[in-house]
Amino acid sequence: MKTKLEISIPGEADRHFPIDTRAVVGKGPTADISLDVPGVSAQHFRVKLGTSDVDLRLAPGARPLTYEGRPFSGGAVPYGADFYLDRVRFSSIDVVASHCSGLVRQGGPFCHCASPFATAGPAPPAPGNTRTTWRSRWR
Repeated sequence: MKTKLEISIPGEADRHFPIDTRAVVGKGPTADISLDVPGVSAQHFRVKLGTSDVDLRLAPGARPLTYEGRPFSGGAVPYGADFYLDRVRFSSIDVVASHCSGLVRQGGPFCHCASPFATAGPAPPAPGNTRTTWRSRWR
């Protein structure tokens, strides 16, 4: 599974961090994903990838996250759902699933991910299709 943690800090460009199986988000060298944001502790929370969601666990004594408008100290959060630490937004994105569902939702060309005839690269854009390719959207 190719998953990225998207982090949106107000006034800055969104950041994307790849996650293999788990990652610790915090401040400084002991964190896998380091954020220099007020209120973030050294190892603030852990993200562990699951089949259909991510498991979040808050470190003891760390300020709570917010999920669905309520304080949140840990549990399952579906891929694509937003959770917050003050004004910082986090979202875990399954890149392959997002790519496929995005093309279908937008009425784009057939998604080659599930095709038995898929090649190593993305399908070429249809003639006259000026949309951004899926590769450039995830960089």
